[in-house]
Amino acid sequence: MDTVDSAVHRSQTSGMGPSSQAERRGTPASHGTGEPTYGIQQDISLPEFEIKETEGSTPTYTLQSLEREVMKLRQQVNKETLPTERGVPFDEHIMEEELPTHFRAPAHLSVYDGSADPSEHICKFENAAVLHRYADKIKCCVFLTTLTGSAQHWFDQLPAGSIRSFAEFSSLFLHQFASSRKYKKSAIILFGVKQDERETLRTYVQRFHTAVLEIPAPHQEVLISAFTQGLRGGPLFDSLAKRPAVDFLDVLVRTEKVHELGGCPINNKEWER
Repeated sequence: MDTVDSAVHRSQTSGMGPSSQAERRGTPASHGTGEPTYGIQQDISLPEFEIKETEGSTPTYTLQSLEREVMKLRQQVNKETLPTERGVPFDEHIMEEELPTHFRAPAHLSVYDGSADPSEHICKFENAAVLHRYADKIKCCVFLTTLTGSAQHWFDQLPAGSIRSFAEFSSLFLHQFASSRKYKKSAIILFGVKQDERETLRTYVQRFHTAVLEIPAPHQEVLISAFTQGLRGGPLFDSLAKRPAVDFLDVLVRTEKVHELGGCPINNKEWER
């Protein structure tokens, strides 16, 4: 007597066609074409990418749809990683300017990285530009070659076509690096320069003159007053006390006179000579 399982098995296999039975047995079926198919459908039309998800089932993907998705991802990555073309901050008039036939770049032009005084860098460049007689548009291009480090990075971030002249370029440059500017000292520091007890008059004058160079356009009255207050008693001090100097050059002339006399007092006759 057949068991229930055997009956079910016969019922399932009896409804299969030749190809179904062949697929189950692992042998090829021909589907009427004379060629074995091995249970694989020969004519496959890959649909557009779709994700079909129903209750109780998992999403299915076709090979073609997966390839399309990989291609999209590659294109997106390439678009994000490729460098974008940088627009030059100079306007078209500067870019169209041709270099003169006699053009020569300065051999020892200093570079600027954002840490030094921007005013000093501009001043040095202007001197070189005068020497080589650069036109305004050429100055823009040559000045660009002096930028490095953070200064070069700053220039690269400027909007395209935003610079139309060297005046605009230098103004933006000075404003950007204003924090690195070295401000001039006040004339009040001159009153702190004192002649030491054993310091010669000539050495004191040289030291005072060095301090004066750090002051922007000091008044003559301030120079005379500060120099006299720092001076020790002696022939020069007595001369300045009796007859105030006209300007600081007058002070220097009297200093030389004291040296010529070997430190002796200066009387009216000796001064007139």
